[in-house]
Amino acid sequence: MELLMQFPVAFVLSVFTDLTMWLTTSLTLESYFLKVISLIIGCIILALGICLEVIADVTMISAEYTIQFATMRFKKDFGTIKIGFDVSLVIIAIICSLVMSGNIEGVREGTVITALLTGPFVRIIMPRLFYLRNWLTGTTATTATSKNTNNTNLPLVITISREYGSGGAQFR
Repeated sequence: MELLMQFPVAFVLSVFTDLTMWLTTSLTLESYFLKVISLIIGCIILALGICLEVIADVTMISAEYTIQFATMRFKKDFGTIKIGFDVSLVIIAIICSLVMSGNIEGVREGTVITALLTGPFVRIIMPRLFYLRNWLTGTTATTATSKNTNNTNLPLVITISREYGSGGAQFR
């Protein structure tokens, strides 16, 4: 059932992506510096959304399920595999663009920055929202930390990154 929940989640995500792109249509930034600041703010908002999704323990879209499987299979950190996955998607997009059009279309520095920055922002935000997870699940910090295998009682931190953004739209 959880796998079938990807369809409505993907639909809602696409509606909100289209809605926010429509709402920001009139936002035209002339300065390259302001465009980069806007991109970084977008990465922070995206990271916050990812943290809230993880804390709520809702279904994931297919890309995250793929990464979750790779995490379990290779026993590596989710965030590390996700960043590698995002970067590999950017590389595949560049290769496809070069093969099909002869030049790079739709992939610029904003796409690369988003793929590289979202994961670290999640790592910064998630521990600060740890109390929310405890409140939602009814557990305490000591209950959550007791799951550590090395018994150092460090807080449980889940790192996830996700690449969304301008839908491939270039900075103008």
